[in-house]
Amino acid sequence: MARRSRRPVVEAVDKLKEALKGEDNDAVKAAIDDLNTKAAAMGQAMYAAAQAKAEASQQQTSEGESTEQSGGNAQDDVVDAEIVDDEESK
Repeated sequence: MARRSRRPVVEAVDKLKEALKGEDNDAVKAAIDDLNTKAAAMGQAMYAAAQAKAEASQQQTSEGESTEQSGGNAQDDVVDAEIVDDEESK
């Protein structure tokens, strides 16, 4: 994923470098606009990938919690209790 979204940006940077060597301001502006567009697309792809990874991680976590709740080990069961000290009440 990273290489596919990175390649157009690298190519746009190379085109901008070539345009900067010349005297044509319109070519430089066009190269900058192209670079901005491709960099934004790369950023969107990175954001989408990170979001998908976070959602997958969250889903795995919630599946693990539901497994623990439904079929937990008897040793892991928690008992709510209150301690009463009979000697203090005398």
